[in-house]
Amino acid sequence: VSAESDDIIFDNDIAWTQSQSNAGNQDSRPQAWAKNVISVGGLRHQNNSNPADEVWNGASIGPAADGRIKPEICAYYDSVLCSDLPGAAGYSTTDYYTGFNGTSSATPIVSGHVGLMQQMYTDGLFHNPLPLPATAANRFDNKAHFTTTKSLLVNTASSYAFSGTTANLTRTHQGWGFPDLRRVYDNRDKLVVIDEYTALQQSQSRSYYVWVRPGTTEFRATMTYADPAA
Repeated sequence: VSAESDDIIFDNDIAWTQSQSNAGNQDSRPQAWAKNVISVGGLRHQNNSNPADEVWNGASIGPAADGRIKPEICAYYDSVLCSDLPGAAGYSTTDYYTGFNGTSSATPIVSGHVGLMQQMYTDGLFHNPLPLPATAANRFDNKAHFTTTKSLLVNTASSYAFSGTTANLTRTHQGWGFPDLRRVYDNRDKLVVIDEYTALQQSQSRSYYVWVRPGTTEFRATMTYADPAA
């Protein structure tokens, strides 16, 4: 099933977000182990907006059997508000269902961020060349390869501090952190986005030179491959 998932993404070039599962260990659904999938873990937000007290507790984790980091990204695991069903008992426009939980709630949160990043890309915010004019009608023709979308998501995520593999928020629990649209937008004139413009064959190479301003506090580089199935 993991290999089939990789084939689907490789052949159709789609950004696929996938819940990691909720076993609290490496027992995950097989799609989450696929190389091309964006696997989503979960952190408990303690019912406040302070990221400093968020913890991992319950979501399935990595690494994959071959050592790859999974999940790639994380979002809220518990008490996510979502609209109740119209017509349900007690429904009103101010009434919310408060018990949307697990990586099943974290994954659509990440999916929403992915959609907005794709919109930013097709709006031309990163000054990258597009096949057609940046209009709503051309959105799908101009969309980035799934590898580029995955790279943007991972590269700009807000990572949680941790120290060592035994830390609660170690890399294989949180991935590269929580999606951060503000970081994407604020750095729109600094991001260098390479959307598979040059296909390299065996033993070929390509160099890119990037000038970093003095005093820049951080530099991030992310490379994502479209992998054939194992």
